[in-house]
Amino acid sequence: MNPNIFQEVDVFQFNTTGQFDCIILECNTLGLFAKKDVDLLIKMKSMLKDNGKIILDVLNKNFFTSHYQKTTLVY
Repeated sequence: MNPNIFQEVDVFQFNTTGQFDCIILECNTLGLFAKKDVDLLIKMKSMLKDNGKIILDVLNKNFFTSHYQKTTLVY
């Protein structure tokens, strides 16, 4: 079992204050977030500028067709 649902994290920094404009996360299931995953999102959100965004790309597998559908959530 993967200890962290996030497969890849891309961070973009466009300023010199140490805060990020955008954090892009990719995970392979939406499911139920573990507490540590929610804590990670909260921690990342605190690293963002006031209007910064967390973009979560979720790949969901359709069990009937075996195709993947991408859902994008913005926090």
